[in-house]
Amino acid sequence: AQDGLASRVSASAFDGAPAGGAEASIVWNEPGQEPYILLSMLRAVYGARERINIENAIIVMLPSMKAALLDARARGVEVNILSNSLETIGDKIMSAMILGSFPELVKAGAGIYLKEGGLPNRLHSKFMTVDGSYGTIGSFNIQPRSTRYVMEITLNFNDRQAVSELDSAFKKDIAAAKKANKVKDLGIPVMPIKGLIHKLMFNQL
Repeated sequence: AQDGLASRVSASAFDGAPAGGAEASIVWNEPGQEPYILLSMLRAVYGARERINIENAIIVMLPSMKAALLDARARGVEVNILSNSLETIGDKIMSAMILGSFPELVKAGAGIYLKEGGLPNRLHSKFMTVDGSYGTIGSFNIQPRSTRYVMEITLNFNDRQAVSELDSAFKKDIAAAKKANKVKDLGIPVMPIKGLIHKLMFNQL
């Protein structure tokens, strides 16, 4: 696909093997183009009726995604997010930016889970499932930098079996993580310049 135009192909055309029955699309971002991955995620979040599970290594929450997730909670949709903690991030500035993305969601009743175990156990996965039927997985971190400056690629798909496998992995991962029941449980580092960094360097985070 070029210039925002998509093309439809059969998976069997590449190696001769029979294609499966799942509907899937490859989506990518390139610097200077529309943030197609983010837009596809937002569409899925706004269409959610029951449950959204997000496992993502670096979340510096974009205003559009935060609004979509808060809207989902207001509709009664279960929202669960797993990301890194202060101990697995290992950097106070990035920790302040990442963990500072979650207070409003905690207050809205979202399930926010933080990976534990120090730097060797840092979370690297990046996927989202919606309503047990839609999934997206790839290289995209939910952060401004990934929408503006980095080429990212994801696979979006409708397939209950594949989504079930991701949801099972998510359930296992959050069972080993710490849940932030209150804002103080997030462990956001106290940094007087946090607001200034967020204002002046948001697109680079």
